[in-house]
Amino acid sequence: MCYLDSKPTWLIFVILIFMSSQLNAQNVLFVRGAERSGGATEGSGVSDPRDIRGFTEQLADIRDPAGSYFSNNPTGSGNHSWFEFATLLDANGYHVEQTTESVEAGAPAKGPTDGAPVTFGAGFETETFADLNAETGNTQFRNLAFFDIVVFGSNNAVYQSSQINAVDNFIRGGGSAIFISDANFGSERGDAASSDQQFLSRFGITMNEDRGTYSLRRNQGEPGFEEFRDPNSDILAGVNEYMGEGVSPLTIPANSNSLPADVTANIIGGIPAGQTIRQPGGNTRPATVFDASILAVEAGAGQFIGYYDRNTFFNQGGAGSNINRFEHQQLALNIFEFLVPVTEIVPPTGFSIFRGFVVGGVTISDFTDSDDQSASFNPGFVLSSDESPVWLNFNSVANTASAIHIESTGNTPGLEYIVEAFNWTTSQFEIVGTAPETFNSDSISEFLIAPEDHIEPGTGNVSCQIGWRAAGFTLLFPWQVDVDRVGWVQ
Repeated sequence: MCYLDSKPTWLIFVILIFMSSQLNAQNVLFVRGAERSGGATEGSGVSDPRDIRGFTEQLADIRDPAGSYFSNNPTGSGNHSWFEFATLLDANGYHVEQTTESVEAGAPAKGPTDGAPVTFGAGFETETFADLNAETGNTQFRNLAFFDIVVFGSNNAVYQSSQINAVDNFIRGGGSAIFISDANFGSERGDAASSDQQFLSRFGITMNEDRGTYSLRRNQGEPGFEEFRDPNSDILAGVNEYMGEGVSPLTIPANSNSLPADVTANIIGGIPAGQTIRQPGGNTRPATVFDASILAVEAGAGQFIGYYDRNTFFNQGGAGSNINRFEHQQLALNIFEFLVPVTEIVPPTGFSIFRGFVVGGVTISDFTDSDDQSASFNPGFVLSSDESPVWLNFNSVANTASAIHIESTGNTPGLEYIVEAFNWTTSQFEIVGTAPETFNSDSISEFLIAPEDHIEPGTGNVSCQIGWRAAGFTLLFPWQVDVDRVGWVQ
């Protein structure tokens, strides 16, 4: 991208290292509609002079209720929030973020908006340096390479072919996605389904519009119309019923040969016999065996899930249904685990500081959880620029470890860290990776190890060293690194 031309060489070098060395953990990106772009059937006539509660509150925001539009009653009757949904995911090993489609140019100051698309990028674009995003002129600029799962929730904008290509390449290249539509995810009834359809057409799948209220139950349904079409699927493990109101089922072609050659589709949950499907554009027809409430699709090296309703995942007291009804929490976790399983992170049992100055005290508990309770360090004395002014050692027992997990951040650009694992065969530490340190935003990095060399036979002992140093120009000295979590992935 040309906007990098004005950046110093070290910054481009750091970005290249970051792109090639960092293995992302289970990072999830939720895509939300623009301000005032929701509420097709419920947004009009609201008393809020900004039209926000009617139009924006419909968009299933995942943020803390204290900072959003439903703050007065986040779990009250009729809420449309996904905050408890996101909190559940976060508590079970998923790092959750949200991006919001921007308000379109020339939008009115009040009333509904159409929204403008998120720019999904690749190449030099990075989540790490906010100034690079600013230079694109689009604050909704996201690099899908930094995420494992993208949830297309209340998106309702019209996307350009380049952006559709980016999502297509992300999924077929090994990424995962979830598509959930709803009439009130747009300012017009078909906006959200149409927005999803732009992406789903690449895979031969149809997203229908809202129509009907029903639940799906295990061991129910007429022959051929079984409600749990694949009852032994991991997605339905521990689930006996799930419910939606104003649902948007997905449809696969009657002839599977109509799907692209690299696509296979499996209906996990069907549609009860006698229900009606509202197709794109508004025409209706009876439900068939090719309609799905839960659809699992493999495409190339990746996969995605299509789900028939937003209400399943609302907060307690949500409009219609909510995440605490039936086995909805289990269903939510199953869907994400099906796409990207969560791995255990074994915390350190001991640590030592070889070099560096502690800022404000440190205990081993500072490194055990992803809780922003970080240990902070300033650079110590070195004899050579090749040495790391902050150098920490960690050890633990992890019999099946496959990678070293690090969550940290720096207070200036220009820092990098080096990760070494102890080789029990050669009895010495060896480098397993390097990465640029992020600037004022936590990074999550994982560096592969060789179990046959880096796990002590018979004991499971593991040990690593992490060193931070300046890799180029820094804005501050003494600089500081904050280390939130260190562990071994198994």
